[in-house]
Amino acid sequence: MCVCFLPPRPAAQCRPLPDDWAPGVPASVRNALWSDPTDSDADMARGVHASPRGEGVVSFGPDRTERFCAREGVQLIVRSHQFVREGVKFMHGGRLATLFSARNYFDREHNDSALLLVAPDEQGSLRVRSKRLQQRM
Repeated sequence: MCVCFLPPRPAAQCRPLPDDWAPGVPASVRNALWSDPTDSDADMARGVHASPRGEGVVSFGPDRTERFCAREGVQLIVRSHQFVREGVKFMHGGRLATLFSARNYFDREHNDSALLLVAPDEQGSLRVRSKRLQQRM
């Protein structure tokens, strides 16, 4: 990931971000990397909320996901970096998928891993199916 801060730097000076919590790093960078969805589609989970990941990082509700999908013309957002015991979790009315591809990530807890199969259907729409790889004991 290449991140440039204001004022803009020439492309040759743009570097990978060494520490996303360093002073001067915009909150928008931390939120792009670390914000998580609320775990519920309930009305009480709508909007933007403080996140347990750290100061300045927010969680987002299904209304934000729906608005982003409409604005960007996408049907599904696929994200990772968050532990999911089943390997994949669809949320926010099916518009958001959290994918976790590391099986048995923690020594003390066993979990499945998953991947997504994406293919066009007869009408040209993309169809997404998950494939889980069961945990190993």
